[in-house]
Parts: sequence; C-alpha cells; structure tokens
Amino acid sequence: MHIILFLCSFILMSIPAHAEDSIKFEPINFPSSAYITLATKKIKNVVDGNLLEAEDGSFLRLDGIRIPAQYEGGTPSDLNVAARNILKEHFIDKNASIYIPQKSRQDHAKNRLGQIQAQIVSPEGLWAQKLLLENGLAYAYPSDYTAASYPYLLRAETIARENKIGLWGKDTYAILNPETIAENSYLMQLVEGSIVSVATVRGNMYLNFGQDWKTDFTIMIPSNVRKTMSKSGLNPTEWQGKKIRVRGFVEDYNGPMIKLTFAEQLEVLE
Repeated sequence: MHIILFLCSFILMSIPAHAEDSIKFEPINFPSSAYITLATKKIKNVVDGNLLEAEDGSFLRLDGIRIPAQYEGGTPSDLNVAARNILKEHFIDKNASIYIPQKSRQDHAKNRLGQIQAQIVSPEGLWAQKLLLENGLAYAYPSDYTAASYPYLLRAETIARENKIGLWGKDTYAILNPETIAENSYLMQLVEGSIVSVATVRGNMYLNFGQDWKTDFTIMIPSNVRKTMSKSGLNPTEWQGKKIRVRGFVEDYNGPMIKLTFAEQLEVLE
C-alpha cells in the first residue's frame, strides 16, 4: 500500500509489528527534532478523552487525533470513558512534556477556545496520542500542527485497525464504501473506494465515486488544498481509477460529501 502523505524525514517510531489486545507501551522515538518543548506541566485532571487540564490552569488538547462520537445523548461514550481512564492511569499527577512545532509560537498553537494544541509525552516516554491510537480509542486526524507527527500517528492507528483493536473491532466504526456511506451523518467517517471521475469547478476539484455526481459520494478538494498538493508534486487529476481512503466529516451536497481541510485526510492505496 502506498500512502500519499506529506512525510518528514524522521526515523520510524518503535511500534510493535503486531499489536495485541494487551499492549505493552514502550517508550517511543518521538520526532522531537521537529518540535520545541513548550513547557513541562503537571497534569491534574483529565477533562475528556482528548483534553487534559494542567495544574497551572491551562488546557491541553491532544492534537492529531479525534475520538468518534465522544458523547451519546449527553453521556460520555464508551470510547471516551476508556480514553479518559487510560490517560488518568498514565498522566495524572505527572509532569508531562508539552511539544509544539518548531515554527509555532505558544499563541499560535492555541485553538479558538484557548486550549494548547500539542503532542504530550509522559516522564516515562509514553506519547499520549500514540497511546490512544494503538489501543483503538481514536482516529488519527491532521491539523495545522501535525506535519511532523502525523505519519507516526497514522502508523499507530494502522496497527490497531489491522488487529481490530478497540473501535476497529466494532461494526459501528467500520470503514465504509461509497455505497454504504450516509449523507448528513455529521460524524467523522473513513471511506474507501475507487475514483470514477475527476472534475474541476470554479477552482475546486471533485473526486466522484459514481456515475451520477448529483447523488453519489464525492470528495471536494478546495483550491487552497490543491495548491498544497501541487507543491508536493501531487496531481489528483491523475487519480481516476485509483483506490483511495479518505477521512472526514460527511455533509450533504449533491449526495454525501467530504470536504478536505488538509491534504493528509486523503490516502491513495495501490
């Protein structure tokens, strides 16, 4: 399988070749050369499966992952509870290292809620995001700050997926195809299928997965994402007939559609 991603040149992290239901979490080769240590913060509370509170009152968002369906009818989902528990076990009352990309400033690494979007590592070398991914408690999902870490996060997810660990062992979170995906789910989904046609309309590119673009599943690539792809030598106009995997939130626009925010949401499988 060839995965088209924006990879940086780092050594592979030491994830076991075959994950087991009971995973032994070894220290990893975190891609620290691409990051700066923003601070070391003592973790006092696990607010959510991807949100920690430090003793100094700051909130730390685990960047590069998403937990699907965190709440069900206002109640934390089983995945959310499991993620909280594993974070409590390994991070509560410990001084965690908070990493942001080299080119970021602290204010730039915050989201609109003022939460610091960071990679978080325990004193023992446990990478919080990797911990959740290889236990099948989250999806990998790119952001503005994950250029260096995303390939590693995706690898951790892949191992859990191939071994049907956690969410990957449940039909609820199965990878869908263009025929089974439902519009207006407003949930993050993973979809695999072959591209039937490619069209460009007013600067935006559309990857169509059926003969009727008004009803069939479509991926929209906005012009800014196309420019990013082009700089890396990627040309989606050449992908007709290719099998791809995409992750994103499904909306209704002439049938079910995922609009890319980041090029890394899309993988080309060969």
